[in-house]
Amino acid sequence: MRYQMNSTIKFAPIVFLVVTISSQTLEAQIGNKCDTNVVLSTQNKAGKLTSKDVKAFLYTFGKECSNNVEFSEFSNEVLFQIIDKQTDLVLRTMANEESRLEMEAILSKLSSPINDSINIKELISKVDRIEMNGELRKKVLERLKIAESHSH
Repeated sequence: MRYQMNSTIKFAPIVFLVVTISSQTLEAQIGNKCDTNVVLSTQNKAGKLTSKDVKAFLYTFGKECSNNVEFSEFSNEVLFQIIDKQTDLVLRTMANEESRLEMEAILSKLSSPINDSINIKELISKVDRIEMNGELRKKVLERLKIAESHSH
């Protein structure tokens, strides 16, 4: 009995270290702010994205990206594209990750699409049909309605 307790105590710091390194590695893979490579990958898989793909894309948004014109325009276009093609998955991923995402940066993009060919009215309808609890769907709808009012 005494041997088991001592060996557990010896291995606890090692287990802690492995878990810490693993979570930091995962965070680094997911949390690449302003990464146009992630945006490009997302665009290339649009319509066939997994939850992990959407999460990686959403984690690229941040306040620090607002001065990066290339990222801002490209990510804006792709955000609308994936909401159009996989509305349910994008909204559910946003809801699941809401506390870890820079939601204001994402919602801000939804208020001002850069591509005039986006059918905002249709997007509003798609988002409105998604059944989910919480405030996120309402926030997304509010921002899309702002975008629609600017397009007239």
